[in-house]
Amino acid sequence: FPRLCLPIVKMLAGNHCCVDCGDEDGERLEYASLGYGTLLCQDCAYRHQTNTFAESQVKSLEEDIWTYRSVLALLEGSNTQMLEFIKNKPRWRPSKSAKTNDTEDVAAFKQIYLSKAATAYRKLLAKKVDNTYISQLQSMKEDDEAKAKIVLTTSLPPPG
Repeated sequence: FPRLCLPIVKMLAGNHCCVDCGDEDGERLEYASLGYGTLLCQDCAYRHQTNTFAESQVKSLEEDIWTYRSVLALLEGSNTQMLEFIKNKPRWRPSKSAKTNDTEDVAAFKQIYLSKAATAYRKLLAKKVDNTYISQLQSMKEDDEAKAKIVLTTSLPPPG
């Protein structure tokens, strides 16, 4: 992850701690969920990788390679934004009728992160990332076209 962007990400709402366990030790915030645009400690990152691998898309802030879109996912999301979105939806709470062999903690974790609300949030975040990405590409294209016009007009011999 780009070192200059990390302080910006950590200033976003709720990003001073792990989104799941609330651990505020900044040294332990070593991972991020691209699917949710959130920061995670190592223990919670492992739980995401084990139980919601495809949905969470966990990456190491130190070791993994980050694309522009991956960085945007963290800049467009935040721990508080994700938690508020999911908690404000009616179906985020664990179902009492669900039967599973998972421990109570894992079942509650899956109920939240595999819920319709979590799916809606992932789609919303992905759309925000795509819109920002497309906007940046368009801006870069316009800049390149403007530079090309300047080069073209300054390289032409004077008329006449």
